[in-house]
Amino acid sequence: MVNVDTENLIIVCYPENAGGKFLINCLGLSDQSLFQSADLSAMQLNGLFDYSQKLNYLLTELDKIDDKWNDLGLGCHQLFGISNSSYRYVVANKIQPQDLTYSPLIGEITNSNSHYFYLVAHSSEVLECYLKVWKNPKIIMLTNFHEFIGTYRSTVWNADAEIKWIDTITNVCQPNIVWDTSRYLDKDRLSDGIEELYSVLGFLDYNKEAISTYFESWINKLLQVKNQQYENRP
Repeated sequence: MVNVDTENLIIVCYPENAGGKFLINCLGLSDQSLFQSADLSAMQLNGLFDYSQKLNYLLTELDKIDDKWNDLGLGCHQLFGISNSSYRYVVANKIQPQDLTYSPLIGEITNSNSHYFYLVAHSSEVLECYLKVWKNPKIIMLTNFHEFIGTYRSTVWNADAEIKWIDTITNVCQPNIVWDTSRYLDKDRLSDGIEELYSVLGFLDYNKEAISTYFESWINKLLQVKNQQYENRP
């Protein structure tokens, strides 16, 4: 049985292309967290996937990307075994949340409460549905993302659109943590921000060198993909 009252779920709210998966992966590197993959999480829980192996996984998967971005084989579906739209279906049809068919590992994760795990909300509508199922999550919301998106991604946000998106999230709930995405524009600010986030969450294994290595590889790959997409335009 899945424990929907767990306090170890962290919902990360951000629009697509705002760098939320990078933040989740930085937190997922901690021994106190799980990656968004049932297979990799099972390996970690069995002592077969440590911090250095996690970092190597991220760097290896980044290196495989050519001209189309992907999420490195990590995501909500890969961990939970259901699509995010399943939550909307449950709410709309007044089905009991426990009737959702999760990955078998989710029961173990939620009942042991030994590790943090992560769920993504790109919109207030999805967040609201999550909160009808999960009762005690921590909420991280990204802000100040329009400049990062304009610099490193192929989409565009302006400040007004960003404010409206943030308002929709805060109308649903007040986030426990607000993450300033402009940190991605400076490696030192980014490193300091991740260290602070580890401290707030009680993670004891912050590794500046590892975070910086992952960050540099990620930023360089973002620019590579963006440049190749422009070059491949007809």
